Amino acid sequence: MEFAEFIDYHVPALEADEVRHNLMLGILGGRFAAELRLWSVGDAGACAIQTPGYPLILGQLSRAQCRHLARETRDLGLPGVVGTDETAKWFVERAVELGQHFRDPIPQRIHALRETPRYPGAPGHSRRVAAADTTVFAEWLLAFFDEAVPNEPKPPRERIEQASGDGQYLF
Repeated sequence: MEFAEFIDYHVPALEADEVRHNLMLGILGGRFAAELRLWSVGDAGACAIQTPGYPLILGQLSRAQCRHLARETRDLGLPGVVGTDETAKWFVERAVELGQHFRDPIPQRIHALRETPRYPGAPGHSRRVAAADTTVFAEWLLAFFDEAVPNEPKPPRERIEQASGDGQYLF
């Protein structure tokens, strides 16, 4: 399936639960989406994507679809897998049966902001990162990767600097 077809088929189903699938949607809508590997394994939303060197990201997959995808990707040497609910667990169970190895799981939660956050005693507001913020933004984002996801490869500084003024990030 070509990239445009993949988007047309899967994105509307993923957007129906945008909070749950925000990671995948953000990557599919980003400027580096052309580098992605794509898997479509059933109905709309039943898919996976991977930027080489980064974890596989699972969409709305059943246990059987996760097991099928693990078999299909077994020779790629995936560095990890990310998914909502039980999808990552189902995928890894089958991948391990097939001889793959993964680090211990890192459970995560998805939080959604439903109103403007206000921290007591901290005046101010958010603003879009501008091109003039490139250095500070790049340093902050790289430090965030070191702390929040130390087992994942960091994006190249040049890529962060390119993205700093495109209006997608906030301070």
